[in-house]
Amino acid sequence: MSGVYPQVPALDSEAQEALDRAVFFGGRNNWTGSHEREHARKALDAVLRGGLIDVDTAVGYALAHAGVSEVGAKNLRSSLERKRR
Repeated sequence: MSGVYPQVPALDSEAQEALDRAVFFGGRNNWTGSHEREHARKALDAVLRGGLIDVDTAVGYALAHAGVSEVGAKNLRSSLERKRR
């Protein structure tokens, strides 16, 4: 490619609000405690079920924010995928 990147569609406002609630709850603590994981699942459940975002988008959004480590992203993915089963 010559430095041209595909345009990424903007997130739906409801999805972005849910993602912000999940990411910024508890001081960006990487979802290590059961309370934090449950909060993230509850915050994101409707937008995931509604197809506004998928688990990959949620994890990518989290990784794009300072304070979320690779371990935190793995914890979030594991928590959200467990909810989907």
